[in-house]
Amino acid sequence: MEEEKFESILGIKLFEWESWDELVDDWFQFYNVKFYLNSLKQYDGKTVAMNREGKIEIYKDEVIEIDLLKVPEFVEKIKEKIQ
Repeated sequence: MEEEKFESILGIKLFEWESWDELVDDWFQFYNVKFYLNSLKQYDGKTVAMNREGKIEIYKDEVIEIDLLKVPEFVEKIKEKIQ
């Protein structure tokens, strides 16, 4: 069976990835990502580190830190799931 190449939290698909590495302290790094959330599509093709608490670091020219619980589109998808 082929490995599913996407990451999700709470059943919400966040992004597809080409390859990944395990880092330290429950952090994982994903390469050449393609985001499902429109508000994050500007980071398609970048390298992303993510932990299981919803913290994301995007490696662009500098490191961009994102807390998914502060991304309105992600929060809206959570609300849709629980209604």
